[in-house]
Order: sequence, then structure tokens, then C-alpha cells
Amino acid sequence: MRAVPLEEVRRTIVVSGAHAEAFAGTLAEEVLGDEIPLSEPRSIVEVIRTGAVAGAHGDEGPAAGGGVAPLTAAQRERAEYALAVAAAGDALDSLGGLDGQLTEKARNVSGGQRQRLALARAVARRAPVLVLVEPTSALDSHTEDLVARRLCEDRRGLTTVIVTASPLLLGRCDEVVLLRAETPEGLQADAARAPTPAGAGAASGGGVRELARGTHHELRALEAYRAVVERGVDAGGER
Repeated sequence: MRAVPLEEVRRTIVVSGAHAEAFAGTLAEEVLGDEIPLSEPRSIVEVIRTGAVAGAHGDEGPAAGGGVAPLTAAQRERAEYALAVAAAGDALDSLGGLDGQLTEKARNVSGGQRQRLALARAVARRAPVLVLVEPTSALDSHTEDLVARRLCEDRRGLTTVIVTASPLLLGRCDEVVLLRAETPEGLQADAARAPTPAGAGAASGGGVRELARGTHHELRALEAYRAVVERGVDAGGER
């Protein structure tokens, strides 16, 4: 990473973290991000007047920035496709379409919907490398399986790294790596026994060690792996 220019990193890699962030605005803005141009600014008086009228009708009203330019057919298709990959059709319906408004921090949708909107936003970028951290932790097993199947198909031919303990996601990965978090004390002990790459990490105060690598089916034979993916007994820091 340090050898690659920052601009190239930003063009190539998209990371979607474990905490699903969302912003006020239209659903299309949430999914397509800066591809949607900012709307023209409005005066404070206009914002207050619009909000008062919307409130009288029991409605949240538009975002303070005002309306956005009409979506092109291509933008609408990309946004709807990304939402479909993330199995977020219910959010699309509940908001009344791509022009529907998300309130501050998207409080007018559920936690699971926010998580799927964040996933849709990441999918829409079509990044050569996509890193997802627990993208389905708030979903039920049926929806999670749907997301796993659609994501696998959408990302075919691209690089996707998923940090997860979900067997439904892991079962569709080409390769699974079981990692264990190492304490500085454990690494120091390893280094004293035999200088290894893991021991070298002790100087930095900790790190992770690879325990096993293979497919989900192959790794299920390992007790340490089963303890993680089956949410069973404590796996001693393994993940």
C-alpha cells in the first residue's frame, strides 16, 4: 500500500466499514454519492417555509439542500441494480423510490436497511478491490443468503475481501483465511522460541497470525474454525 500513489489507492480500493453510516438526502444520493451533483443552495427562509409545509402534512420534507437534478436513465438503472444486489428493495419501497428522502443519519429506516444501503453504495462504485467488514451482521439468515448469492455474482472477476464470521458469506468465497489476534506477550514468547515473521511483529506491539487457509468446506474440519463460524465456544481470539 505504501508503494502505491494515494490517488491510485483511492481509485482502486473501496472499504465499507462495520458501522453503516448514512446521510440525509435522497435515496439516489445515498447510493450514487458524489456522482449526483449538489443541489443549488436555498435561503434559510425557504428551508423553514418548506419544512413547515411538510410538517403540516406529517412529512419529513426535503433535505436542507433542496431538490437534485433529475436522474439520468443510466443513473437510475445503476442505483436500482446496486440496491437489488444488497437486497434493499424494501428500503426503496418504503421511501417511495430513488427520490425518497432519508432523514438525518437515515433514522427513518431500520438498522438492517441502513446496513444494506451502505452495501449498495459500495457496490455502486464498481471498485476493482472492495473490502467489506461484517456487511450482513444485522440481517436475518434468509436476507443474508440472498445478499451472499447476489454479491458473489456481481463481483465475479473483481477482487472482494470480506471480514466476517458468517458461514453464508464464507461458503461463497473462493478462499478463506482463519486469523488469530496476537497479544504482544504471545508474540514475544514466539520470538524467543524461534524467530519467525509472526515473531517479528512483536516489535510493533501485536498483530494477527494466519492459522489456516482453504475453502469454507475444507476449514470446517478444524475445531478452531467451527468455533468461530458456528458461534460456539470461545475460540481464544480466532476469527
